[in-house]
Amino acid sequence: MKIRVLIPAFAACLAFTAAHAVEFQRWKTADGVTITLVERHELPIVNMQITFKGAGQIAEHKPDLAAFTATMLPSGTEKYGEEALRDESNRIGVTVSAAAGPENTTISFASLSRRQNLSDGLKLANQIIAHPKFDPAVLNRTKEQALTSLKQSLSDPGFLAGRAVTLLNYGSHPYANSARSSEESINSITLEDLSQFHRSHYAKNNAYVAIVGDIDRRQAEKRRPPYWKACPRKPPPATKSPKSPTTPAAAKTSRSTVKSRPPSSWGCR
Repeated sequence: MKIRVLIPAFAACLAFTAAHAVEFQRWKTADGVTITLVERHELPIVNMQITFKGAGQIAEHKPDLAAFTATMLPSGTEKYGEEALRDESNRIGVTVSAAAGPENTTISFASLSRRQNLSDGLKLANQIIAHPKFDPAVLNRTKEQALTSLKQSLSDPGFLAGRAVTLLNYGSHPYANSARSSEESINSITLEDLSQFHRSHYAKNNAYVAIVGDIDRRQAEKRRPPYWKACPRKPPPATKSPKSPTTPAAAKTSRSTVKSRPPSSWGCR
């Protein structure tokens, strides 16, 4: 009796899985950019993520540089100031945000799939990614926010424990960048640092793109991100990450009693 019940249920599960299987389409453009597409036509929305590698390859005394660059990216362009950019985004109905992790910087883009919305949205994304304007006032504000968040975190025992474990685990490896943030490192970041990091890391040969939503491959190839024309053709020089130091036996013993968690951060808009 149980077998008779289980067989139809199992068959139904297989049918559901087949009906909802995710089909990945992947190709490489003439510029060397790998694009992965998943079509989803249930809603008139297109989501895109552009990932630039190498966020961790920064000077040890400026561990916040990748995060600062990502945070300030959507705050103004050569054509639009901060407020004008916000108004234009609202008019089009598009959102563009950026965040930096230990290895990559990710630009997230979302727009309605209607032809005009998507076209205007990609043009605006072009401005944000390829032609950002790093404003001194925004940099000062971002520093103040980061310093306030850091001071609050330094009074949190959980944050301090997480930072200690991160440094113990990764040492001088880029994965420990988030634990090396300090008042000095935050204040040391300059507009030139931001511009240099953007020029060297936001390169089209250093990126890969993922698209999900109400768009097919033909449309995706036709509407590929226009900012590739403005981005450098070569990725930044490859550098090897240092190996993590060997952890002493005593530290290994004590580590098992401490629950590690990623240290809190001040986040990106």
